[in-house]
Parts: sequence; structure tokens; C-alpha cells
Amino acid sequence: VSPLSAKEKKAVVVFSIVILLFLSAQALQKQVGFIALDLNTIALICALLLVLPPFEIVEWKSALKDMDWECLVFLAGSIALGYVLYRTETASAIAKLFFHLVGNWNPYLLVFVLAAFTVVMHLLLSSNTVTGTVIVPILISFAQQMGVSPWYVAAPAVFCISLAFLLPTESPTNIMTYQTGYYTMKDMLGIGSLLTIVSITVIGLFLIGYGGLTGLYTVG
Repeated sequence: VSPLSAKEKKAVVVFSIVILLFLSAQALQKQVGFIALDLNTIALICALLLVLPPFEIVEWKSALKDMDWECLVFLAGSIALGYVLYRTETASAIAKLFFHLVGNWNPYLLVFVLAAFTVVMHLLLSSNTVTGTVIVPILISFAQQMGVSPWYVAAPAVFCISLAFLLPTESPTNIMTYQTGYYTMKDMLGIGSLLTIVSITVIGLFLIGYGGLTGLYTVG
């Protein structure tokens, strides 16, 4: 094994700094209250360390030249649209209408329906965080109206919030791979639909089967 190069050693240092910031963010924020050390701030610090002295792992001119700006704008627009739907309560209205329609369905079938609905909402909101912020509070209210455990309706959504197999706009990771040009949106939608169906089925059966046997999840 060859020894680490100077840039590789710097990358290890930067990565270590980011991990330490993630672990100590809350404690540091209490000491330095005017700095909001949330995940976004820490990620920005990491990006700056890569191009600024004394690290300069990536040359700034090279980064500007190689950056796929179309991809970046595409991702930012998708996330912005999700926040607009959230802030205007449009997503909330859609969710409430959906829950009103499926409230009387078979409780076992509803597990899979709630999981599928979460995937569909993720298409609109383009963010795991926003999807969870929109859906989970409404699910709790929905459970109270139905007179069932909040975990019964929230669990399918919680397990499916990170499913982003259908479109490139659903996550930064999707965008990064899509912009390479090795596959089309049609390719992703075709394979992603199959993966989504399999994932929803496995999650639903896991909750009903294993959850029911262990008492961690109860239908209805």
C-alpha cells in the first residue's frame, strides 16, 4: 500500500473536522450562540475548507470549470419547489385530502397505501426533511381522528421517506449520477418503479410480520 499523498492527508483532516463538528455542534452552539451550526452550515464549512488555504485540496478555478451548473440549478429549483409547496400548505392540503379518502380502507392495505403515498409526496417535495416535516404531523392528526396509534400510520411513512428511486430531482445523489449521462430519466423511472414497488412491499410485510410478532408494530 502506497503512503498517502499530501492532498489525501489534507482530505483526511478535513473529513475529521467535519465529523467533529457534527458530533459537537450543539455544545459549540451553546458556547458561540451567534453561529448556527446546523447541518447546512457544517456542509458549507467543509466545502470551503476544500478550496481555501491551508488545505486547497481542490483548485478554485478547476472547481468552477468542472462544476455542472445546470445540474446545480436543477437541484436547487426542485428543492425550492418543494419548500413552496410546503410553505403555502399546498402539500398539506393534498395529504389531508388523501387521508380523508383512504380513512375507511382495510387497515392492512392502508399500511402499503401510506408507504406509497409517502413516495409520491417525495416526488413533489424533493427532500427527505421536507417530506417528513409535511407528512408526519398530519399522520399523527390522522391517527387521532381514526382513534388508532400514531405509530401505526407514521411508521410506513418514516420507513419510506428516504425512497428516492423514481426521478433524478428527488435527491442530490440522484442528480450527481444523472448528470454523467450514463442513463436517461426514462431508464431511471423504469427501474426505479420496480425498486419502489419491491421496497414498499418489503417494508409493509416487515412492519406487519416482524413488527406484529415482536409487538413493535400493531396494525389498526
